[in-house]
Amino acid sequence: MKKSSNTNSNPSRHNINALILALSLVSLAGDAQAKFVAGMTAQQLSQEVKVWLKSGKAPDAIARAAHDAGLNSEQVASCLIESGQNPAAVVAALIKIDPQAAVLITVAALTMKPAQASAITAAAVSAAPQQSRAIILEALTVPEVNPSDVLSATASGGGVVPGESH
Repeated sequence: MKKSSNTNSNPSRHNINALILALSLVSLAGDAQAKFVAGMTAQQLSQEVKVWLKSGKAPDAIARAAHDAGLNSEQVASCLIESGQNPAAVVAALIKIDPQAAVLITVAALTMKPAQASAITAAAVSAAPQQSRAIILEALTVPEVNPSDVLSATASGGGVVPGESH
């Protein structure tokens, strides 16, 4: 009886090679699927933001990709802040990408981190000075936000104090 010739005579080595190949394919498939899609639920968006952060993407790159996919900037802000990113930096980055959403982005950040109202408001006013009045007025309505923090931030950020005329 003739033995069949087997090019891989070591079955354990074959299994290890197969495992490495499978893990590589899974890794590549995960990267290929990591993208923002219009209509994502809040939970999907949050998970996607975490995937991007774990892969080393900067918050401004995440904000750009999410904006390009048509996602709400205030939801992206909330997800980034929830994932441990600096609220003021998130606000500045998102307003730079989506200036029309400056008020909504600011309110989302303040709602999540009211104790950081001064830094968040200053970042928002600095990023969108032409919208400072609207930003300030809305910031003052966010529960748990100390109005003096908002007003002191606008004084240092050069914002317009409510009640002043343009």
